[in-house]
Amino acid sequence: FFNPNTADGAAARNSLDTAAAFYSDLLGDTFAAINVPAPIESQTFNGIATFSYDQVFANPATGSSVTLTDVDVAADRYTVYAGGRNLGGNTLGIGGAGGFGVSSGSNGGGFTTAEIQQINQTSADFFDAVQTRGEDAGTFARWGGSITFDTATNWNLEANEEPTFGENDFLSVALHELAHALGFGLSEWEDLVENNFFTGPASVAEFGGPIPVDPLDTGHWAPGTLSTVLGGGDVQEALMDPDILVGTRKILTDLDAAGLADIGWTIVPEPASAALLAAGGLLLAARRRR
Repeated sequence: FFNPNTADGAAARNSLDTAAAFYSDLLGDTFAAINVPAPIESQTFNGIATFSYDQVFANPATGSSVTLTDVDVAADRYTVYAGGRNLGGNTLGIGGAGGFGVSSGSNGGGFTTAEIQQINQTSADFFDAVQTRGEDAGTFARWGGSITFDTATNWNLEANEEPTFGENDFLSVALHELAHALGFGLSEWEDLVENNFFTGPASVAEFGGPIPVDPLDTGHWAPGTLSTVLGGGDVQEALMDPDILVGTRKILTDLDAAGLADIGWTIVPEPASAALLAAGGLLLAARRRR
Protein backbone atom coordinates (compact mmCIF):
# COMPACT_ATOMS: atom_id res chain seq x y z
CA PHE A 1 0.00 0.00 0.00
CA PHE A 2 2.91 2.33 0.73
CA ASN A 3 5.19 1.08 -2.06
CA PRO A 4 7.43 4.09 -2.80
CA ASN A 5 8.03 2.85 -6.33
CA THR A 6 4.40 3.39 -7.38
CA ALA A 7 2.62 6.71 -7.78
CA ASP A 8 -0.16 5.76 -5.36
CA GLY A 9 2.24 4.31 -2.81
CA ALA A 10 4.43 7.42 -2.88
CA ALA A 11 1.37 9.67 -2.54
CA ALA A 12 0.06 7.63 0.41
CA ARG A 13 3.46 7.86 2.11
CA ASN A 14 3.56 11.61 1.57
CA SER A 15 0.06 12.11 3.00
CA LEU A 16 0.83 9.94 6.01
CA ASP A 17 4.07 11.86 6.58
CA THR A 18 2.06 15.10 6.39
CA ALA A 19 -0.34 13.84 9.06
CA ALA A 20 2.51 12.60 11.27
CA ALA A 21 4.40 15.89 10.92
CA PHE A 22 1.27 17.74 11.98
CA TYR A 23 1.08 15.80 15.25
CA SER A 24 4.83 16.20 15.81
CA ASP A 25 4.25 19.95 15.52
CA LEU A 26 1.12 19.91 17.68
CA LEU A 27 2.35 17.84 20.62
CA GLY A 28 4.98 19.35 22.91
CA ASP A 29 5.68 16.38 25.17
CA THR A 30 9.12 14.96 25.83
CA PHE A 31 9.30 11.16 26.16
CA ALA A 32 12.11 9.27 27.87
CA ALA A 33 14.00 6.70 25.82
CA ILE A 34 13.30 3.00 26.20
CA ASN A 35 16.60 1.13 26.44
CA VAL A 36 16.91 -2.43 27.68
CA PRO A 37 19.27 -2.41 30.69
CA ALA A 38 22.47 -4.40 30.43
CA PRO A 39 22.59 -7.62 32.46
CA ILE A 40 23.71 -7.23 36.06
CA GLU A 41 26.33 -9.80 37.06
CA SER A 42 27.12 -10.46 40.69
CA GLN A 43 30.65 -9.54 41.67
CA THR A 44 30.52 -11.98 44.60
CA PHE A 45 28.34 -14.89 43.55
CA ASN A 46 27.37 -16.41 40.20
CA GLY A 47 24.07 -14.61 39.67
CA ILE A 48 23.18 -12.83 36.40
CA ALA A 49 20.00 -10.70 36.18
CA THR A 50 18.52 -9.87 32.77
CA PHE A 51 15.78 -7.55 31.57
CA SER A 52 13.44 -7.62 28.58
CA TYR A 53 10.34 -6.02 27.15
CA ASP A 54 7.93 -6.71 24.29
CA GLN A 55 6.13 -4.42 21.88
CA VAL A 56 2.76 -5.93 20.94
CA PHE A 57 0.60 -4.61 18.11
CA ALA A 58 -1.66 -5.65 15.24
CA ASN A 59 0.17 -6.26 11.97
CA PRO A 60 -1.39 -3.64 9.65
CA ALA A 61 -1.17 -5.96 6.62
CA THR A 62 -2.77 -9.03 8.23
CA GLY A 63 -4.47 -8.05 11.48
CA SER A 64 -2.57 -10.76 13.36
CA SER A 65 -0.73 -9.98 16.58
CA VAL A 66 2.98 -9.17 16.36
CA THR A 67 5.46 -9.24 19.24
CA LEU A 68 8.84 -7.54 18.91
CA THR A 69 11.33 -8.06 21.70
CA ASP A 70 13.87 -5.59 23.10
CA VAL A 71 13.46 -2.83 20.52
CA ASP A 72 15.17 0.31 21.78
CA VAL A 73 13.13 3.50 21.33
CA ALA A 74 14.92 6.85 21.19
CA ALA A 75 13.89 9.74 23.40
CA ASP A 76 10.88 11.66 22.03
CA ARG A 77 10.25 9.00 19.38
CA TYR A 78 6.77 7.52 19.00
CA THR A 79 6.69 4.65 16.51
CA VAL A 80 3.57 3.86 14.46
CA TYR A 81 3.58 0.87 12.13
CA ALA A 82 1.39 1.48 9.06
CA GLY A 83 0.06 -0.66 6.24
CA GLY A 84 -3.03 -1.68 4.35
CA ARG A 85 -5.40 -4.58 3.81
CA ASN A 86 -8.99 -5.13 2.75
CA LEU A 87 -10.98 -4.22 5.86
CA GLY A 88 -14.38 -5.05 4.41
CA GLY A 89 -17.67 -3.25 4.93
CA ASN A 90 -17.51 0.53 5.34
CA THR A 91 -14.37 0.66 7.47
CA LEU A 92 -11.77 3.04 6.06
CA GLY A 93 -9.10 2.63 8.72
CA ILE A 94 -8.17 1.19 12.10
CA GLY A 95 -5.75 2.71 14.57
CA GLY A 96 -4.63 2.09 18.12
CA ALA A 97 -1.74 2.18 20.55
CA GLY A 98 0.36 -0.91 21.06
CA GLY A 99 0.64 -3.03 24.15
CA PHE A 100 3.76 -4.00 26.03
CA GLY A 101 5.24 -6.44 28.49
CA VAL A 102 8.21 -5.96 30.81
CA SER A 103 10.09 -8.74 32.54
CA SER A 104 13.23 -9.49 34.50
CA GLY A 105 14.86 -12.78 35.32
CA SER A 106 18.03 -14.45 36.48
CA ASN A 107 20.07 -17.58 35.97
CA GLY A 108 19.21 -18.75 39.48
CA GLY A 109 22.53 -17.67 40.96
CA GLY A 110 23.12 -15.60 44.04
CA PHE A 111 23.49 -11.87 44.64
CA THR A 112 24.54 -9.65 47.50
CA THR A 113 21.98 -7.49 49.28
CA ALA A 114 23.32 -4.39 47.51
CA GLU A 115 23.10 -6.15 44.15
CA ILE A 116 19.50 -7.18 44.81
CA GLN A 117 18.66 -3.56 45.60
CA GLN A 118 20.35 -2.49 42.36
CA ILE A 119 18.40 -5.11 40.40
CA ASN A 120 15.10 -4.03 41.97
CA GLN A 121 15.78 -0.34 41.25
CA THR A 122 16.87 -1.07 37.68
CA SER A 123 13.73 -3.15 37.11
CA ALA A 124 11.48 -0.41 38.54
CA ASP A 125 13.14 2.30 36.45
CA PHE A 126 12.89 0.15 33.32
CA PHE A 127 9.19 -0.59 33.89
CA ASP A 128 8.52 3.12 34.44
CA ALA A 129 10.35 4.04 31.22
CA VAL A 130 8.27 1.56 29.22
CA GLN A 131 4.94 2.36 30.89
CA THR A 132 5.09 6.14 31.33
CA ARG A 133 8.18 7.27 29.39
CA GLY A 134 8.87 9.87 32.05
CA GLU A 135 5.35 11.34 31.89
CA ASP A 136 3.04 11.72 34.89
CA ALA A 137 1.24 8.59 36.01
CA GLY A 138 -2.31 8.36 34.65
CA THR A 139 -1.57 10.23 31.43
CA PHE A 140 -1.17 8.54 28.09
CA ALA A 141 2.31 7.36 27.17
CA ARG A 142 3.40 4.35 25.09
CA TRP A 143 6.17 3.25 22.77
CA GLY A 144 3.79 3.65 19.78
CA GLY A 145 1.10 1.73 17.92
CA SER A 146 -0.20 0.74 14.49
CA ILE A 147 -2.68 1.92 11.85
CA THR A 148 -4.28 0.15 8.90
CA PHE A 149 -5.97 1.57 5.79
CA ASP A 150 -8.54 -0.17 3.62
CA THR A 151 -7.01 -1.25 0.29
CA ALA A 152 -10.40 -1.56 -1.43
CA THR A 153 -11.32 2.11 -0.95
CA ASN A 154 -11.32 4.68 -3.76
CA TRP A 155 -8.85 7.05 -2.10
CA ASN A 156 -7.82 10.60 -2.70
CA LEU A 157 -4.17 10.10 -1.74
CA GLU A 158 -2.96 13.67 -2.36
CA ALA A 159 -2.26 15.68 0.78
CA ASN A 160 -2.47 19.01 -1.08
CA GLU A 161 -5.67 18.30 -3.04
CA GLU A 162 -9.25 18.12 -1.84
CA PRO A 163 -11.10 14.88 -2.62
CA THR A 164 -13.61 14.88 -5.44
CA PHE A 165 -17.04 13.28 -5.52
CA GLY A 166 -16.77 9.54 -4.86
CA GLU A 167 -13.31 9.71 -3.29
CA ASN A 168 -12.47 9.10 0.37
CA ASP A 169 -9.85 11.44 1.72
CA PHE A 170 -6.73 9.62 2.87
CA LEU A 171 -5.29 12.57 4.81
CA SER A 172 -8.47 12.88 6.87
CA VAL A 173 -8.44 9.19 7.76
CA ALA A 174 -4.70 9.28 8.51
CA LEU A 175 -5.21 12.17 10.95
CA HIS A 176 -8.11 10.30 12.56
CA GLU A 177 -6.36 6.96 12.94
CA LEU A 178 -3.10 8.51 14.14
CA ALA A 179 -5.10 10.22 16.91
CA HIS A 180 -6.33 6.77 17.98
CA ALA A 181 -2.73 5.51 17.88
CA LEU A 182 -1.92 8.44 20.19
CA GLY A 183 -4.47 7.22 22.74
CA PHE A 184 -7.71 8.93 21.69
CA GLY A 185 -10.44 6.55 22.90
CA LEU A 186 -8.22 4.25 24.96
CA SER A 187 -8.15 3.60 28.71
CA GLU A 188 -7.12 7.11 29.79
CA TRP A 189 -9.98 8.41 27.64
CA GLU A 190 -12.51 5.87 28.93
CA ASP A 191 -11.73 6.90 32.50
CA LEU A 192 -13.31 10.28 31.63
CA VAL A 193 -16.50 8.88 30.03
CA GLU A 194 -19.61 8.85 32.22
CA ASN A 195 -23.06 7.80 30.97
CA ASN A 196 -22.05 8.33 27.33
CA PHE A 197 -20.62 11.80 27.99
CA PHE A 198 -16.94 12.77 27.97
CA THR A 199 -16.04 14.83 31.03
CA GLY A 200 -12.40 15.82 30.41
CA PRO A 201 -11.97 19.39 31.70
CA ALA A 202 -10.29 20.84 28.59
CA SER A 203 -12.97 19.37 26.32
CA VAL A 204 -15.80 20.50 28.59
CA ALA A 205 -14.37 24.03 28.63
CA GLU A 206 -14.09 24.04 24.83
CA PHE A 207 -17.55 22.56 24.19
CA GLY A 208 -19.41 24.33 26.99
CA GLY A 209 -20.40 21.17 28.85
CA PRO A 210 -19.93 17.39 28.82
CA ILE A 211 -19.62 16.12 25.25
CA PRO A 212 -21.81 13.26 24.01
CA VAL A 213 -19.86 10.29 22.72
CA ASP A 214 -20.91 7.69 20.18
CA PRO A 215 -22.95 5.11 22.15
CA LEU A 216 -21.79 2.39 19.74
CA ASP A 217 -18.12 3.26 20.26
CA THR A 218 -17.44 5.60 23.17
CA GLY A 219 -13.91 6.26 21.88
CA HIS A 220 -15.44 8.78 19.43
CA TRP A 221 -17.46 11.94 19.78
CA ALA A 222 -21.13 11.46 18.91
CA PRO A 223 -21.86 11.57 15.16
CA GLY A 224 -22.33 15.12 13.92
CA THR A 225 -20.44 16.82 16.77
CA LEU A 226 -19.31 20.26 15.58
CA SER A 227 -16.29 22.34 16.52
CA THR A 228 -13.98 24.91 14.95
CA VAL A 229 -10.95 23.99 12.86
CA LEU A 230 -7.72 24.23 14.85
CA GLY A 231 -5.87 27.29 13.59
CA GLY A 232 -8.56 28.05 11.01
CA GLY A 233 -11.71 29.07 12.85
CA ASP A 234 -14.21 27.50 10.41
CA VAL A 235 -16.97 25.32 11.83
CA GLN A 236 -16.48 21.67 10.94
CA GLU A 237 -17.70 18.28 12.06
CA ALA A 238 -15.10 17.10 14.55
CA LEU A 239 -12.33 14.91 13.16
CA MET A 240 -12.86 12.35 15.92
CA ASP A 241 -16.53 11.61 15.42
CA PRO A 242 -16.98 8.13 13.89
CA ASP A 243 -17.59 8.91 10.22
CA ILE A 244 -16.77 11.17 7.30
CA LEU A 245 -18.67 12.24 4.20
CA VAL A 246 -17.32 10.79 0.99
CA GLY A 247 -15.77 13.59 -1.04
CA THR A 248 -14.87 15.75 1.99
CA ARG A 249 -11.80 16.56 4.03
CA LYS A 250 -11.80 16.86 7.82
CA ILE A 251 -8.87 18.03 9.94
CA LEU A 252 -8.28 18.41 13.66
CA THR A 253 -10.62 20.77 15.49
CA ASP A 254 -10.28 22.65 18.77
CA LEU A 255 -12.43 20.00 20.45
CA ASP A 256 -10.27 17.16 19.13
CA ALA A 257 -7.15 18.91 20.41
CA ALA A 258 -8.81 19.38 23.80
CA GLY A 259 -9.56 15.65 23.91
CA LEU A 260 -5.87 14.88 23.37
CA ALA A 261 -5.00 17.36 26.13
CA ASP A 262 -7.39 15.61 28.51
CA ILE A 263 -5.55 12.30 28.16
CA GLY A 264 -2.25 13.99 28.96
CA TRP A 265 -0.77 15.39 25.75
CA THR A 266 0.72 18.87 25.83
CA ILE A 267 -0.84 20.88 23.00
CA VAL A 268 1.34 23.54 21.38
CA PRO A 269 -0.81 26.70 20.94
CA GLU A 270 -1.57 27.33 17.27
CA PRO A 271 1.09 25.14 15.65
CA ALA A 272 2.23 26.50 12.31
CA SER A 273 1.20 23.35 10.45
CA ALA A 274 -2.45 23.74 11.51
CA ALA A 275 -3.01 26.53 9.00
CA LEU A 276 -1.44 24.42 6.25
CA LEU A 277 -4.06 21.70 6.77
CA ALA A 278 -7.03 24.06 6.95
CA ALA A 279 -8.96 23.76 3.69
CA GLY A 280 -12.57 24.08 2.62
CA GLY A 281 -14.71 22.42 -0.03
CA LEU A 282 -17.40 20.08 1.30
CA LEU A 283 -19.23 17.76 -1.06
CA LEU A 284 -22.17 15.96 0.49
CA ALA A 285 -22.36 12.25 -0.23
CA ALA A 286 -22.79 8.94 1.54
CA ARG A 287 -21.11 8.49 4.87
CA ARG A 288 -18.55 5.79 5.52
CA ARG A 289 -17.68 4.74 9.01
CA ARG A 290 -14.06 4.76 10.18
